[in-house]
Amino acid sequence: MGDVSQFAPRASTTRWGAPAQTGSSGPQAHSVASLLSQLQTSSAFAEVAGPIRLPEAHQPAYARPPAGIPDFPGPDDARPSRPRTGSVATATAPGPTPTPRQDLRTCTFQQALPYLARLSEDEGFLKALRSMRAEQADLERQLWKERRDIQRKHEETVNTARTKASIIGAGLTQYEAEAMTDSFRKELQKFDRDRALHAWDGLLAKQQAALEALGVPTMFPTALEKDREVRADMHATVIAPILASLGLLTGSPWSRSRARTAYADPLASARDRHSPSPPLALPAPCTLGAHSLPCTPSSSSRDGTMPYVDLISSDDWASIWYTTNAPAGNVSGFDPAKPTLVMLHPLFLDCSWLQPQLDDPRLNSNFNIIVFDLRTTGKSLNRPSGRYDLWVTAADLAHCFYHLRLPAAHIFAPEMFSFTALRFAALFPELSLSLTLCNVTPQTELKSLFEAFEELCHLWCYAEDLESFETACKELINCYALDAHPDLIDELVAFWEVQYPPFRRTCVITNVNLVLNRTPMSPDELASVRCPVLIIQAERSPTHPMEYAQQLRQGLVNVPNGAQLFNVKAMHGYLSLLSSSIVNQVLNKFLTRQPHARTDLDPPAIPLADRMKMALAQLAEWKDDPSIAEQDPLSPLSFSCVTEEVRKSQEELNAIYSEGIQTAFSPLAPDGRPLRKFSERKDEHWLESSADGFSYTNVKQFQDRISEQNRDKRRPGRRPPGGGSPHASTTSTNSSGNTTLGPDKESLLFAPSEPVTQELQQVARIRRATVLPPGTADKHVIKGSMAKVIASGTGTSLQRKLMR
Repeated sequence: MGDVSQFAPRASTTRWGAPAQTGSSGPQAHSVASLLSQLQTSSAFAEVAGPIRLPEAHQPAYARPPAGIPDFPGPDDARPSRPRTGSVATATAPGPTPTPRQDLRTCTFQQALPYLARLSEDEGFLKALRSMRAEQADLERQLWKERRDIQRKHEETVNTARTKASIIGAGLTQYEAEAMTDSFRKELQKFDRDRALHAWDGLLAKQQAALEALGVPTMFPTALEKDREVRADMHATVIAPILASLGLLTGSPWSRSRARTAYADPLASARDRHSPSPPLALPAPCTLGAHSLPCTPSSSSRDGTMPYVDLISSDDWASIWYTTNAPAGNVSGFDPAKPTLVMLHPLFLDCSWLQPQLDDPRLNSNFNIIVFDLRTTGKSLNRPSGRYDLWVTAADLAHCFYHLRLPAAHIFAPEMFSFTALRFAALFPELSLSLTLCNVTPQTELKSLFEAFEELCHLWCYAEDLESFETACKELINCYALDAHPDLIDELVAFWEVQYPPFRRTCVITNVNLVLNRTPMSPDELASVRCPVLIIQAERSPTHPMEYAQQLRQGLVNVPNGAQLFNVKAMHGYLSLLSSSIVNQVLNKFLTRQPHARTDLDPPAIPLADRMKMALAQLAEWKDDPSIAEQDPLSPLSFSCVTEEVRKSQEELNAIYSEGIQTAFSPLAPDGRPLRKFSERKDEHWLESSADGFSYTNVKQFQDRISEQNRDKRRPGRRPPGGGSPHASTTSTNSSGNTTLGPDKESLLFAPSEPVTQELQQVARIRRATVLPPGTADKHVIKGSMAKVIASGTGTSLQRKLMR
């Protein structure tokens, strides 16, 4: 057999994307003619193809040649021939035994050349390719047109919303913008899933069957990725150069992976408006996570503004949202010469409330900052689970480190999430450069605050009117932002109305369970923290007492030079938000004293599964539970340390609170905005509680209401001067006009108490599961004529009736 390897370089030098040419003149036609002439003189071509016979012209596309004309090997001819009995071969001279026909589905590169040479001279085959090319081009243009129509429809919707907002003198809210973006993304995803991919797969199957019927080597209908990859390689090295020389090259759907890549990103067409490439050549995004795809980090976002880390395992899935101080909002924009600072958000808030740190030039200019939304907060998504606890939040953070290839970093964590950072540093010491804990809480909640949270959760989740919901918000403000500015309180309440309204009460109960069911860290676990630690604590916070910060400091026995404690003269819970300037200053000074570190996004030295197995083994040793080490290392839920009783209780509460959410009260207007500012509500004294939990009224309070200078201010409840209050002398007014407690007295709203025990936590879980929503027990009890009177007042709260 002749040597056919000499044809490979000539075929591979032709560019895949060569422009279409008509006719057979020019250098391309000359190279094809030279290739064909060499093929015809080779012995390999003669043995496989036999003498060349030109078929008749004007044959219909996708059709086999008529009778009387030698046919090319098709699907039937490609199968190995079986010996025929009773037939005698007529020959003028004896010759060698005839070789069995080659199976076209398993052709190699050299074996395919003779068949392609024959096909290149068949006018009917070329006409069929032209027909396939035209059909595919029509489909691509149609899909692109339909996709552009969806985009134009979305642009019209946005323009209409902006026009309406400008008419009433307001701009688009974040809620409205996110709602329109989500709607646009879902519509594009539906188009890709139900229209584009189905049409592309149909064209793929049709072209596969037609090419097999025309006798093209390695072409046949199949859904196996292995066969399609081999066919893609054959197309790139053999078929593409010949078709390019003939001017018949066009993009083809011969590879399913190419179609999936083209439509992987629902917003790719909107981002790549100026790209001259056809619609099926749009760049594919990189989805970081357990199913990451190899591509550039610059496209590591689910859409143009929201990067996620996808954590997928056999028993869990979550999409953790993050943002950075880099220009593009992702880790690819980090400066390698700067260290990395990872920040967690305050309790019951999200990453948007870390702007005081992100905008501070002392931190922004010296560090690569990345902030995460926990799986139950903000823009993160997850599947609810009764196994969720602080160990799972630490595992989520570790998975994010590995998927984003983050190096060892400084960690900043406020309030309760300080124990998430401590758990992370104990399990993954190689990823923790230092810890900064801001306003740490007791390891288990204080008894007075524990009971207040229980009542607050029920009032919040089952509020029937705006006044009830605002009362619940007021109680939460008393816990964490008692002396905040009225404008900031308006923003806090507006955030809670949008993010945690009663119709999203399952998110509320999940976070409340995380607070109330948390368990303390053992001395061995605290002793495993070996990085520098700074604790920034408010001096007089009733919800975050100083004594528990000192206890935590004493428990961190292996911290180099001991844990540092810095006191801030404040009494609020949201210390990183309300005293951000002093917190940022202390944080910056502490971090600049640490050894310098770089941000090199290198692959982890230890694979993720192996490192997580090591962490699970360590956790199993601490908890004296060998079953923990046998859990799935790729699932963050494997790190859960909740008992079976707690897991069942949390799942039961989630099921109870999910009932009736479709008809739950909404504090939002039809446009998705809050109905009013918190400071604009009626300032009735029986709805306002002072620092000791009681309400007081006098004539001066009503005179202040009509005062011009106080008309736009919200007056916190306070005891009237000279009213005989034993604590009147302990109150003072700050620069914002708000009442604060004096240094010699503690707030009576949360009396000093001890942390709750596990027995009290268990009793409280049973109580929360048995409490019925208000009004459900007596809806169908009242009958007769009185039922009409009750029905006429349905939906009117007691507070609203009292204000009439």
